[in-house]
Amino acid sequence: MYMCYILDHRVHSSNHDNTYILAVDGDVSFQPASMLHLVSNMESNPDLGGICGRIQPMGKGPIVWFQIIEYAISHWLYKTTESMVGNVFCLPGCFSLYRARALMNDGVKDTFVTQTKSGAEYLIRDQGEDRWLTSLILKQGFGTGYCADALASTHAPEHLPEFYRQRRRWTPSSFYSNLLYIKDVKPLLQRNCFGIWFLIYHIIITLCGAFTPGFIFLVVLQGVLVANKAIGDRNGHHLSMWHIYLIVSTPLVFFIATCLCCKERLQFLTAKVITFFFGILTVVSVIGVLSKCLTSSITTPTTVIVGCHVIFFLLAIACHPHDIKLKTFGMMVAFMLGAPSYYIITNIYSLCKLDVTSWGTREAAESKSFLSFIRKNAIFRPLSAGIFFINEQRFLLKVIRLPSLVFVWGAKLFKLEQRTVRTAPYHAADNNKSILIEIDGNGPRYCHQCNEGDPVSSCLSSVEASFWFSLISRFLVPSDAATKHRVQTQVAKDMRLIRNISMLVFFSINVAFVVIYLKYESDFSKHVQFFSIRISPFTLLLIILESFLLCIQLISMLRYRAPFLKTVCVKTSKCVRAKPSKVITVRSKHYNVC
Repeated sequence: MYMCYILDHRVHSSNHDNTYILAVDGDVSFQPASMLHLVSNMESNPDLGGICGRIQPMGKGPIVWFQIIEYAISHWLYKTTESMVGNVFCLPGCFSLYRARALMNDGVKDTFVTQTKSGAEYLIRDQGEDRWLTSLILKQGFGTGYCADALASTHAPEHLPEFYRQRRRWTPSSFYSNLLYIKDVKPLLQRNCFGIWFLIYHIIITLCGAFTPGFIFLVVLQGVLVANKAIGDRNGHHLSMWHIYLIVSTPLVFFIATCLCCKERLQFLTAKVITFFFGILTVVSVIGVLSKCLTSSITTPTTVIVGCHVIFFLLAIACHPHDIKLKTFGMMVAFMLGAPSYYIITNIYSLCKLDVTSWGTREAAESKSFLSFIRKNAIFRPLSAGIFFINEQRFLLKVIRLPSLVFVWGAKLFKLEQRTVRTAPYHAADNNKSILIEIDGNGPRYCHQCNEGDPVSSCLSSVEASFWFSLISRFLVPSDAATKHRVQTQVAKDMRLIRNISMLVFFSINVAFVVIYLKYESDFSKHVQFFSIRISPFTLLLIILESFLLCIQLISMLRYRAPFLKTVCVKTSKCVRAKPSKVITVRSKHYNVC
């Protein structure tokens, strides 16, 4: 509604070339310099329809530490590669700047405001609305970019249930949006949104996203096998290979059954136990892999793969020295221990809960505690202001003794309960009818402080009044209850069908991937000679694909960070001072940022 007001009414009467819309979440904080960086990039490239900044999670605890590293890797590698090679496929709604001219296009605004009528539309449009808007902008020929200098901070989930509910929306919507880009590749190529190399990169990234749980499972499994061999060689006790398979796979099968058959509270409890279990397996795997790297030749596949990844991430950290903090090592340890659980358990939970249409993180479940019983009853309501305070992290029950404030807050709660808001009947065709609002029982009040009986035209201009009447008749008219129920039933039915098909395909391809890998890895007769390394063909294919991705990401990151690295070298050598930022020139110009 607000976007329609800005685009259809305010922008049409002003200069829309210098008008931008900033999308932020309510808990996002940023400095004015970040806003100027975004505007400067939009000014330098008139073809950009939108640009996003760098998001940094805020909060406490290991889950937030994990997200800090995850966000950093996402921006260092994925956002940078998309911005340099093609276009950014997701402008996050928490901190992005859109050009009004791009949003005013009929193929963007009018399509974006349409109601969802099927499960596929709900999955892509409602649960991934920022990706959906970005795809509409790209299809109209506008570009999208990324600005690392525009930093914003947002509060990240600090507890496992909230984190899982958030990823329940993000994971399926991002994957299906990537499939939608591949499906609509022809118009995107015609509008020069990206080239053939970026298309290949995007297809490989999408496939890797589908096979990531199986790949992480194999990494943990191979690490445990190596550690078992190393420990067995010392004390003479070996676990059989089938025992190790059961140890790693049984918790996953149990979690799938829990997600499909049990309540959410038990699901989160199971997820916590499995996360802790996989953290222990990760420690065992790391010890086993490091011991094998130290005791074996430098040309073995394990040593080459581990060494390449270590060098790659050290280069990424060196290109972003401002992101390095004292507790970065602890965050990386938390990311390493939580990565198997995140890439396996979160994907399983997202698929099993694909038919859940609630938002998740913005909805609080109804509590059945003694404190909620007191708050629901008007007699005990004055006591609920200062009796109990429950600390979620320490689970301690504290008594707050504030007798002087109990009755004050109780009186406010009673007064707040008596407030009523009522609107008079409205007819879009009657332009002289005012909008009546009654608040606090103090009599009628009118919008924009109109006197009683004054028409809307005395408060608003005729153009604005006509716009609001048209907007209300188009979007705010109550829908038919039967039609609404039929659409909701159809969406729920489609979501269940999508969930069943997705689970079948997802688990089938990952199980097949694991079985094929283990089959080729155990059959030494099918191994091929690659330089001085004896390796299976399947493993060689995985190494080639991963090397392709890492090379593109490394080249894109170095190209993107080249100006910054040049500035650092100039300041270090003290030859000349760095040139002033281009953002300073924006201060002398006038822009409309909504």
